[in-house]
Amino acid sequence: MSEGFRRSIQSRFKGWILSTVFICLLGVSFLLYNAEPRYGGRRISAWMTLYTEDLSLNRAQSAIYAMGPDAVPHLAARLKVRNDLFARIYERSPVISGLMDRLFQSGQGFRSVHPQAMVAEDLLIHAPEDWDSRIEESMIEMLSQGNSTDQITAFRVLHSFNPDPKRLLPVLRLILQKQEQETSKAALEFIRRKKIDAKPLEDEVIALFQHKDPTLQDKALIVASFSKLDVEKSMPFLKPLLDSMPGSHKKRMAMQLLASIALPVPEHISYLETGLDDPSDEVRRYAVLGLGGLGHDALDSLGAMLKLLADEDFGVRMTAADAIGDLGPGAIKAIPELIRTLNNDFSGVGQHCRRAIEKIDPEQAKNIMIR
Repeated sequence: MSEGFRRSIQSRFKGWILSTVFICLLGVSFLLYNAEPRYGGRRISAWMTLYTEDLSLNRAQSAIYAMGPDAVPHLAARLKVRNDLFARIYERSPVISGLMDRLFQSGQGFRSVHPQAMVAEDLLIHAPEDWDSRIEESMIEMLSQGNSTDQITAFRVLHSFNPDPKRLLPVLRLILQKQEQETSKAALEFIRRKKIDAKPLEDEVIALFQHKDPTLQDKALIVASFSKLDVEKSMPFLKPLLDSMPGSHKKRMAMQLLASIALPVPEHISYLETGLDDPSDEVRRYAVLGLGGLGHDALDSLGAMLKLLADEDFGVRMTAADAIGDLGPGAIKAIPELIRTLNNDFSGVGQHCRRAIEKIDPEQAKNIMIR
């Protein structure tokens, strides 16, 4: 076989390969292009373009919603990538989109959001009720596979729904374990606003008490306060915050948590008593609230609690009166001071003193008149 003939065969073979690849790509592109749902002869992307025009907004919205829940993957795809072909791949091929997600994990710079992303987000948030399960499924997938920008977008969309917490817990755990600043904030804010029980996530939440970002630290403490996390697990992380500078924001947040989870043990009572003298009125308020929550086990702290009935802050005085009443009949020695405050404090605290006396000694409360 001559050299010229062999080169001719190789050249033709390369040409066949390139032609075959080109035809396959055209075929895939054609299939993806025509996979978009249509209504009234227009593809969903065309209706989304009309959605941005004030005169066509309602018409476009009605058309897209008329396409039914099958439109959800197409809208969700536009939350992720700028390129239209990539968006269609995301819509139609979970395997390839999963590989692309892992490829783009390193940063959003390789993959800016689609120009229609804001339109897609708005349509998903205000979608018909029968779309709910499909939207939740798509957003949970974004939380599982997407990068930080995708995850924050998914949380924004999910805020408008009430997804099953059991389905969300595994992905929330993974996000919090990574301790990435913005996604962890979004996850904690979502847990707080949707009132999700964070007890199954307590290890991840407690670990964030010492995060370098103070805002993330605050959000973790707030979630912990509402979720009644295990106090024994929390205290090692909480002590540095409780021992921080008097009047500081850190101490206020830590005292808020301790007030909700404190046990009737000397260490917890000692921290709460220390808070009664703090320069921050919020620390004082949470401290006396925490002692009141311990009931009769905090009776030894009654003297220190009574001093707060004369506190300069109305909220502290009111909380102190309520907390003293929560100590129960054992706080009988507090009644003279409660009556004195009732007769001399005209800010509205008197009503709280009256209720406290009713809890301590109902018979005495019957003979008390509020001025």
